[in-house]
Amino acid sequence: MSDEQQQSPDERIPEPGLRVNDHVRAYRISVCNSCEHLKDIVVTKVCGKCGCVVAWKTWLNIPGGGCPIGKWK
Repeated sequence: MSDEQQQSPDERIPEPGLRVNDHVRAYRISVCNSCEHLKDIVVTKVCGKCGCVVAWKTWLNIPGGGCPIGKWK
């Protein structure tokens, strides 16, 4: 297994232009953690609507990369 495959999603942080700041990410995580669609899958949390890993998706700053039910952009 490669080093990248052994890292958790939080350790594989996207490049600076593709990620939001820590304040925005903390807000997004708090929204996701209180969402009725959040699923705990083994060692991570996954969005029940889009299937994304919350720890990863909340970093992203890309068009169309927000919450699938509009709780954050």
